[in-house]
Amino acid sequence: MGTRDQPGSPNTVVLARHSPLATRPPTRHRPPKSAPGNDDSGVALAPVPRPALLEDGFVPRQPLDGRVVLVTGASRRIAIGSAIARRVVDDGASVMPHSWSAHDEQQPWGADPGGADALVHELRDRGGQVEHVEADFADRLAPAAVVGAALEAFGRVDAVVANHARSSAQSLEDLTADEVDLNYAVNTRATLLLVQAFAARHDRVAVLPD
Repeated sequence: MGTRDQPGSPNTVVLARHSPLATRPPTRHRPPKSAPGNDDSGVALAPVPRPALLEDGFVPRQPLDGRVVLVTGASRRIAIGSAIARRVVDDGASVMPHSWSAHDEQQPWGADPGGADALVHELRDRGGQVEHVEADFADRLAPAAVVGAALEAFGRVDAVVANHARSSAQSLEDLTADEVDLNYAVNTRATLLLVQAFAARHDRVAVLPD
């Protein structure tokens, strides 16, 4: 996203056509009554933040440049997790998709015909730095291990998208306590432990370098 100074108006920026700020109203805040520059209502306009410029002109930066994103539940190219992984790669991030193909094989839709590697190859073809991890979130140690694998591969993790979910075809009449426990382990416990592991490691990683 690029900006250009408007002649004669040092506090005004002209936004690039495709900038998300181009249609965003200016931020307003209420300064102390004694602050100068208030309008008739006593409300002052805060200047729009000026994005950094790139060397080769006003070329927009990717919003996730230099970031690392862990996306769980990305085992099939036709499913939501893969769509999320594509988007973050297109936005400039490195990505680690997680999968558990054994679960898909037990479902009516089946596993991806190309296996987990098919999505990895596709994302790399889109220009992304991609590593993959396979883990069963029914294992209570798996969430921390997945975060650890992302840190080992990339040295940092900036965001986690918890997209994984266990699906069950059991009817109410056929539902078993074991299936309820398994759904809880994967969908609830693993998600909380994943966020816990991410938060514990993330707070110790330095901020994104220039």
